Amino acid sequence: MSLLSFRSMPRHLPFLLVFLVLLVPFWQPLSMLFRMAIESDRYTYIVFVPFISLCVFYFERKAILSNAHYAPRSGIPLLAFGLILFWLLKRHPSSTDAGGLLRVMPSIILVWAAVFLLCYGAQSLRAAAFPVCFLLLMVPIPVSVLNQITLGLQKGSADVSYLLFKISGIPVFRQGFRFSLPSVEIEIAEQCSGIRSSLAMVVTTILAGHMFLRSWWSKGLLVLFTVPVVIFKNSVRIVVISALGVYVNRAFLYGDLHRRGGLLFALLGLLILVPALAVLQRAERRFRLDSTSAR
Repeated sequence: MSLLSFRSMPRHLPFLLVFLVLLVPFWQPLSMLFRMAIESDRYTYIVFVPFISLCVFYFERKAILSNAHYAPRSGIPLLAFGLILFWLLKRHPSSTDAGGLLRVMPSIILVWAAVFLLCYGAQSLRAAAFPVCFLLLMVPIPVSVLNQITLGLQKGSADVSYLLFKISGIPVFRQGFRFSLPSVEIEIAEQCSGIRSSLAMVVTTILAGHMFLRSWWSKGLLVLFTVPVVIFKNSVRIVVISALGVYVNRAFLYGDLHRRGGLLFALLGLLILVPALAVLQRAERRFRLDSTSAR
């Protein structure tokens, strides 16, 4: 097939063919990744990352593909480097699935980026920087780091819950993560840290920052603001369920609101983030106006 006829093919076909071929060596780590994401609450968000990235690419496809062209000179060397890196990293076994995936997933994403560069060019790759970089969220967070994050969320939730108990007038005695309430004792365990909803909310704020904010500093502030919001909504959940268990019915302590009420309180966190997003948007506009007037 001549180069001319190759260029006349639908542009997406070579990309899809190479992508499908590469699923053969990547199938084992990718299937392991999604199995881990389904089985572990800590990694559930990973399942949604490629679909979100694909949706962002679809909605921004005109800007991304406006200057598309084949780039074999830069794409092929990067693709070869990524494949060699994947092969070298996959050779060394890990004691945990998360540890092994932590090594090989960046090389897989690098290979995908190289294939995109090969088929669409550097300008398209720069335009697609967000959906491509968003795929890095598929790299599992190390277990040791997740344990520290979970512990920090537990401590923060315990401190704020104790403050909310005091403000609401509910008699409480605290010992670490244990709270003694009238006729009831509760403990803020790892499951109460909200690590699952917290990571999902971080993913959501990263996406919201890309969609509604322009500067890196405002996007970073929005993601950082997620931390106190997560702790606050966890604490509200703990206090509300505890108060219902003490003053209404003890069944609330282990009922549907306790087991499946995470989404309801996650909506509370998102409602708090909406005005924060609006404030950052106004701050960006003011900063741009000040910069323009200074010139």
